[in-house]
Amino acid sequence: MTPEEDEHDRSEIIRRLEDEKQRIDRQLAKEKAQSARAESSADDPSFGTEFCRECFVELNERVPLTPQPGGYGEDVYHCRNGHERRVRRR
Repeated sequence: MTPEEDEHDRSEIIRRLEDEKQRIDRQLAKEKAQSARAESSADDPSFGTEFCRECFVELNERVPLTPQPGGYGEDVYHCRNGHERRVRRR
């Protein structure tokens, strides 16, 4: 190979790597935005004790919470995936 061909090959490899890096950066930004939306939705007060916040953030599912016998001064809820939510009684 001539030096010109080597330089052309090297430039082509660099261009492909830069394209791949941009694709990965776009995908990462998209996933971060989705995660931020899921977390902000889970913080919504309307979520209350009807659905499990952890399941919504981790699995993007609205999993119902089931009331359990609680301790003094708090209500306890569990979801089918084993998460627990404790809410202080007012």
